[in-house]
Amino acid sequence: MDFKSLQQNIISTHTYLQNAAVKAVNVALTIRNWLIGFHITEYEQNGQDRADYGGMLEKRLADSLQHKGLSERNLKLFKQFYQTYPYFISLFSDKNNSNSMLQTLSAQIETEDFPIMQTLSALIETPIDFNHKSKKKLSVPPEKIVSKLSFSHIVELIKIDDDLKRTFYEMECIKGTWSVRELKRQISSLYYERSGLSSKPERLSELVNQKIEPKQPTDIIKNIYAFEFLGLRKQELVEESDLETALLDHLQEFILELGNGFCFEARQKRILIGQ
Repeated sequence: MDFKSLQQNIISTHTYLQNAAVKAVNVALTIRNWLIGFHITEYEQNGQDRADYGGMLEKRLADSLQHKGLSERNLKLFKQFYQTYPYFISLFSDKNNSNSMLQTLSAQIETEDFPIMQTLSALIETPIDFNHKSKKKLSVPPEKIVSKLSFSHIVELIKIDDDLKRTFYEMECIKGTWSVRELKRQISSLYYERSGLSSKPERLSELVNQKIEPKQPTDIIKNIYAFEFLGLRKQELVEESDLETALLDHLQEFILELGNGFCFEARQKRILIGQ
């Protein structure tokens, strides 16, 4: 083995396991949010004291939980997530699932003392008609959505009421490895509607994806939902602009404390020298 082979082996090992770690966090985060939405919906339908909370359930929950990632807004999003994708329950029942991450997580949940499994098992065994959304003629397999898209992608997708339109963006987003920003841009540009009017939608898809910079594997957890899920502060994701701001803040304070004879004119100012 020469030096270049050693270098390549180390890079390959790092990349593979880094991607596996990112994928594991993403899968766990998305499934957690779906399960929380399931809990809330089940309570609203069957809770003995549900009438006591009226339309304030999420607020009361957020106040009692006091967890930054479980705010009132997020709890409402999780409920909407579950109600938009009720058929994700198949993730817990499909033993032939090809996604090893999902297989491992599902197996752990089933073997550990996890109270929700009793309720989920009853739903799996009972032929319940969740609603028309669980019977879409065209749908992306749940394991594909969970493993390929971040929860930030899902937040944008659940805003789309039309099932076919949402499925279209699911498929295009996965195929083109779109970032969340790109997904928003394509929705705003009416890509779905333009594709329906195009005589050659395949060609339009090629042109759209040629201009897109694919997201990186680590981008899938570089969002506020993942940071809250992992118990990290948003500020711990330091960007270059954040570093500049922090340095200037301290520099400004230092110069102002020096008193007379020193001047702090601007944080960013163009200066022409020799003209």
